[in-house]
Amino acid sequence: MGESRGRRRPLEPRLLALLLIAAGTAGTQPQPVSGVRGRWVLLSPALPNGSSVKAVEWYLWAGAGKKIPVAEFGPEGFKRPDPQDRFERRLEMPNGTALRIGGLELGDSGVYEARIRYHTSVAVEDQAFNLSVYAGPSVAEEPEYAQVLRRNPPEEDEQPPQPCAPLKTIYSEVGAGTHGLA
Repeated sequence: MGESRGRRRPLEPRLLALLLIAAGTAGTQPQPVSGVRGRWVLLSPALPNGSSVKAVEWYLWAGAGKKIPVAEFGPEGFKRPDPQDRFERRLEMPNGTALRIGGLELGDSGVYEARIRYHTSVAVEDQAFNLSVYAGPSVAEEPEYAQVLRRNPPEEDEQPPQPCAPLKTIYSEVGAGTHGLA
């Protein structure tokens, strides 16, 4: 009489286990990174202290779950799977893990993934970066005074304008003396 048939376990532990499994497979959100067209950007994965990296492979997500390999660094050094791709000679791996993209183009925007293999583990770690490349200023967007200076060069006997003193110089002079008016 006191025994219940088909007794169910509490819902909370099962729900918690399901959430933990889903969180583990969902991965982390890509780290946002911004760059300006024509400049360079450094995508640098966070590595555990004292870790020894065996190899790093960099991919660009092309949509629909497709990843395009763009660079790798391993025992043989830096390699480009397709040196004729859209990046041509604009990619470097300055320290064996970070990816440096030079001469940024608007089309370089996207999600880049670093797949990291360590010497001490068979596990693989993936870190993602969401790169947004912005147009930045162009010649047409220059301030009007810059265009005027370029059109009207100084006369031969005229001195060019002198730059203002840097803020830290002004601060050090004020900070070193009295703080009030004499």
